[in-house]
Amino acid sequence: MKKYIVFDLEWNQAGKSGELKDMPFEIIEIGAVMLDEEKTELSSFSRLIKPKEYLVMHHMNQEISHIRMEDLTFEDDFQTVCEDFLNWCKTDDETVFCTWGSMDLTELQKNIRHFNMPPLADGPIPYLDIQKLFSIFKHEPGHRVSLEFAVNDLDIEKKRPFHRALNDVYYTVEVFKRISSAALEKKISFDLFNPPKSKEEEILIFFDTYSKYVSRGFAIMEEAKRNSSLWDVSCYICRKKPKVLLNWFEGSAKSYLCLCNCPEHGLLRSIVRFKKSENGGIYATRITHSVSDDDASLIYAKYEKKS
Repeated sequence: MKKYIVFDLEWNQAGKSGELKDMPFEIIEIGAVMLDEEKTELSSFSRLIKPKEYLVMHHMNQEISHIRMEDLTFEDDFQTVCEDFLNWCKTDDETVFCTWGSMDLTELQKNIRHFNMPPLADGPIPYLDIQKLFSIFKHEPGHRVSLEFAVNDLDIEKKRPFHRALNDVYYTVEVFKRISSAALEKKISFDLFNPPKSKEEEILIFFDTYSKYVSRGFAIMEEAKRNSSLWDVSCYICRKKPKVLLNWFEGSAKSYLCLCNCPEHGLLRSIVRFKKSENGGIYATRITHSVSDDDASLIYAKYEKKS
């Protein structure tokens, strides 16, 4: 049976002068709700965490969450709470993590790594980004809004204050229930804290408005660029190879562009971006989507400028 784990984190930070590079945010609260496939609540989880690294509450975090450092003095440490949380989740192939935005899964894994716990996963984690799904539901893909904005937009009654983990989960669940559909839930996101480890694990997924490819990790940029699959473009609608109008050229220091034409579905733009993985290697993503004639003209102009 499918189940959803909707969770939210509150964290503290030190500011740039005392920031730990491997963990810029230390988690101080985990809140979560478990839903069945009908979006009915099965159980909830809510715990504060005693910090080990950032022992002074950043003024911004205290102002937003109203959590004081003295509130955390007698709480369990991260390892204990996180282990309890993951045991409560009882994750399996039918469990789907859900968050508001893209940060929580990444920051959870950074804390797990910093405190020498077993990794949450050894590769990408599929999840539902409810913030992204809300923007698609409102026909404004790419337009990110706050959780409170979505609550107001959907006329959800404000029964609890925002910016505490379980309260924000409550509102995220209410938004999720109102926008949920089988089509929308196919718009899966991937947390890439750990990129694919092999060619077989690489991701190629087709949506109704674009396709996305995620390469396996490589030690250095030159190896990543030699990956032939990265440059192999197909139409995201019919999956056929389009005619190349402008072959791959460098758009910026870490991105490349390609302009194609599918005889059936028109102009397509592909963009490849190279990114550093948490283990120090390199992986790449490729997005392919339709563009207008005006957009194509801008790509031609960029190509001429680079030539």
